[in-house]
Amino acid sequence: MKKLLFTLSALIFFIPFVFSAQSENIGRNIYAIYSENFNGVKIDWNLWTGQLNNGTATETAINISSDNAREWPDTWRGSGGVATYNIVESTYSSTESKDGNKFLRHTITLRGLNASSAWDIICFVDNNDAPISRNMSGYAGGKLEFWARSSSQDTQNLKIGIKANNANRLTTLGNAGFTADGFWHKISIDLNTLVGNNTTWLNYVSAPFVVVAEYYASADIIIDFDCIVWKKAGNAVSWDAKLMDVSTNQQSTSAEIKWTMPNGIPNGWKVADQYFELNLDCIPNDNWGIQIFSDTKSSNANPKYTGTSTDTAFGLIDTVDTTKMLPLAWRVTDKVLPYVGTENPVTGDYSQTLSIGFFPGGNISGVAEYVNAGLYDSGSVAPNSQAYHPWFYLKDKAQYNNNDAALEADEYIRVWDKRGFHASPDAYWGMVPGAMINLKIAPKLYLAADFSQAFAPATYKNNTIILRLFHE
Repeated sequence: MKKLLFTLSALIFFIPFVFSAQSENIGRNIYAIYSENFNGVKIDWNLWTGQLNNGTATETAINISSDNAREWPDTWRGSGGVATYNIVESTYSSTESKDGNKFLRHTITLRGLNASSAWDIICFVDNNDAPISRNMSGYAGGKLEFWARSSSQDTQNLKIGIKANNANRLTTLGNAGFTADGFWHKISIDLNTLVGNNTTWLNYVSAPFVVVAEYYASADIIIDFDCIVWKKAGNAVSWDAKLMDVSTNQQSTSAEIKWTMPNGIPNGWKVADQYFELNLDCIPNDNWGIQIFSDTKSSNANPKYTGTSTDTAFGLIDTVDTTKMLPLAWRVTDKVLPYVGTENPVTGDYSQTLSIGFFPGGNISGVAEYVNAGLYDSGSVAPNSQAYHPWFYLKDKAQYNNNDAALEADEYIRVWDKRGFHASPDAYWGMVPGAMINLKIAPKLYLAADFSQAFAPATYKNNTIILRLFHE
């Protein structure tokens, strides 16, 4: 088991790995063609708005970008019969997708065609329908990877690959290890092999993912794709947590996470002055995740918590009386908060705030099941907002008896994994870069402390809050 640790809070250490706003994504370790966790192709970029503000677009996509792309059937060759091709993104699914909550479903109809008929489905080209040559030479020696699923036997004859140096570079899907058995299969295609080891052709990539159907089929061909990516050789593990100021949403100059209180100690929860913007540029394997927890009883803790470990939240420790502690909580989201929604019950576009309330558990009118205790957005006007708990109490390693396997297995402390960001105890959400700040996938992690039991004068600290990327 490999792990990367960031020690946060009182002192923050992090790897500087920052992508500028609206930057080109070519050159990343992972270049996504279709993903809800990784950046890459900007599909239908002209529809991107950035994070909305009361329904109004806040950003404009850059017109000139080698990442800009469309998804469309490109070239039909042949005669006779019927040929159609349709690409549809699935609706939300909590279990079916392999990356985030959705996947792409391709439906191909080929009827009564002559033997030379073919359809080149160049799935991603630039916005002007005239393919731009992209320099993808940095991915030489790497892989084209994706998940595929189908029960249509004819899918094994589909050809998959890229368009480079003005020609399709393809392999048969069945030869790449795919079986049409109705289950998801991970396909990994060597890019050097696709171009016949003529790696200079990767300097001229006009379509990074191509599907070609060139045969008669007696029935519709339905195939699902998910997490389509280019991956650099070596599979470097690269990620970072950039500290941002809540007041400006710009990178912070602070070396600490702080709480300023110009009006005195609040009687309740208060969000920290800084939050983290997370960037992930690797797929370590199919089972990865980012966790957050503390280690307040370790030898490196300063101050070290000397109170009794309980099931309650851990947090900021009194530097004089180290048996006293203020609970901490965290929330991860695809939005910069506060977010101003349209409060539209049809679209579910409700505002999200930095106000926090505690629901003690019980029945709520309009909610069929008993609602457990938890922290909710007390500033939200969404119906039954007390039943939705986006804030999680911070847990400590001591609560797991220092059992790392038990710690890793606890989904409660998981911030982000292949399903998306951890939106509430029973929900993960994939992300869409066109609806996020700076038009990129970079979830935001907020911290809050409960000051209802705080006293002044006193100093509360914690230097053992850990953000950890784990993978097998």
